[in-house]
Amino acid sequence: MAENHPEHPSATAFLLIALSLISTLAAVESNLFSRNLSPSSLGLKKPEKLSHLHFYFHDVVTGKNVTAVRLSKAPTTTKSSPFGAAAVMDDPLTISPDIGSKLVGKAQGIYALASQTEASLLMAFNFAFVEGKYNGSNLSVLGRNPVFSAVREMPVIGGSGVFSFARGYAEARTHTFDLKTGNAVVEYNVYSNSIQTENLLFNSSFDVADGRYSLLMAYNFAFIEGKHNGSNLSVLGRNPVFSAVREMPVIGGSGVFRFARGDAEAKTHTFDLKTGI
Repeated sequence: MAENHPEHPSATAFLLIALSLISTLAAVESNLFSRNLSPSSLGLKKPEKLSHLHFYFHDVVTGKNVTAVRLSKAPTTTKSSPFGAAAVMDDPLTISPDIGSKLVGKAQGIYALASQTEASLLMAFNFAFVEGKYNGSNLSVLGRNPVFSAVREMPVIGGSGVFSFARGYAEARTHTFDLKTGNAVVEYNVYSNSIQTENLLFNSSFDVADGRYSLLMAYNFAFIEGKHNGSNLSVLGRNPVFSAVREMPVIGGSGVFRFARGDAEAKTHTFDLKTGI
């Protein structure tokens, strides 16, 4: 227990200020990628652990090391009207705007131009993290991205690992955009709740090795049995298919599963390399 020294108030105040500065500097140095927030700072009343993640997203569509490729082109898509154009991405997430800086994860998923009147994308993707305590965990995002707006906000609709049952939002700000190449660097601030867990079902070396065999899963479980007949569960998440256990967020449902939130764990029972079944 600290002792009170009323005869030296200035010394006590100085000590408290010094300790506060040391704590602040230590937090800044050790958490360049993430930090904890008070839920009340974002207007949340229910006590929960809230994380703030900050990183840069690199979408490279032209050049030697392309990270996003065109998935489809509608018959009506032209240079003047790219409506319907879609791409699949495996974009690196780094600690700074320099693509060569420390990698903290990948943005894996699909984006499509979904407006005929403005450059607005439908974004359906996962932030797949490889850094620190978030290694092997994912956040799922589904939202609208009007790319030429100064700030775009998209909802975090689920997650896995330390982000199981996640909810929150992702703020995107364009850092640089090359009109000739179409390449972009986007700054992201992501605010999400998270859980404390020590026993994650992930192996860092395995996940990194098998990153190229990862699927974006967007589907519904449509049930026909008993009281669940006619009800559905919606899933959107990342599936590293050769991992022993894959966790994907349940983001909603219908029928008896209205307002559903949860997790779907996948384990491969059999897989035929010849047929793919």
